Formats: sequence, structure tokens, C-alpha cells
Amino acid sequence: MRKLSILLAAMLILMFVQPAAARTKARERIGDRLNLLVDTPKTFPGRTPFHIAHGWTLADDSTTPPSVRGAFGFELEVDGALRQPSFRERLVDESVEPPIISVFWVHNFPRGMRGAHTLVGRWYAPCQWSVDQGMYPGPCETPLERIEILTMSHTVKFVKP
Repeated sequence: MRKLSILLAAMLILMFVQPAAARTKARERIGDRLNLLVDTPKTFPGRTPFHIAHGWTLADDSTTPPSVRGAFGFELEVDGALRQPSFRERLVDESVEPPIISVFWVHNFPRGMRGAHTLVGRWYAPCQWSVDQGMYPGPCETPLERIEILTMSHTVKFVKP
């Protein structure tokens, strides 16, 4: 009975202590960045922590409603499976007018990977904004419809370091 009580106490301590420790590191990029837009490597050190971070940088135009800003996004697929981001990172540069806001969807891989994997990044934006920027031919039935405007696919082999 005493051993069971000690085991239960240890489990309770781990339940409360570990999540607090995890929260302190949950919003940090881990390892080197693997970029899917430029200079994507064909090989990368296996079992080495890394992250993938992509998103959007836009002027903070107060005339742009939040519903438009919310239509921007980035998704990552690994071997055909959608991977949820570790966190979203929002950076504001107020040294220019209007300020510039960058939002990144950060995907941490704390244990790295091994073998060959296909990584697909998908960038989304509001339809009418994409037409106005020359990124989508249109027309848009719904101007705020979230459409995929860029897809980048790379196969990376994670090798022994």
C-alpha cells in the first residue's frame, strides 16, 4: 500500500511539474531552421532538432479588417499528414509607418527525423487580396475566401550527422 501511495504521489508531481516546464519552452524555436522557400537542403542531419517556420508579413493597415488578416495562413504536411504548429509567432516592427506585422507558424521537431520525408508547405491568403496582388487570377465569388496561393514540396533525407 505504501508503494502505491508513493507511486501515485510521484505521478501527481510529474503531472503538475512537467507541464509547467514544457510551457516555458513551448514558444521557442528549436534548432536550425529548415526553409521550404529558399535553399531547401536535399539532406539534413538526422536526429538533430530543427524547426520549420513560415508565414506572412503585412503592413498593419488599420483599414484592413481583422477578418481579412485572419484569412492568411500556413500549413505543413509531412509525408501527406497535416502537422499542427507548435505555436504561432507574431512580431511587430514599429520602426516604420505603418508598422509591419509578421506572423509565423512554427513547427518544432525536437527529436529531428531520420530517413527520407516529403515536406509540403502551403500558404493561404484571402481571395480578393491575392487577385489584387497578382498572385491569383480570380475571379473571387467570396472576396474573403481563404485560398491556397503557394505550394512548395521538398523531399529531404535526414542522414547520420
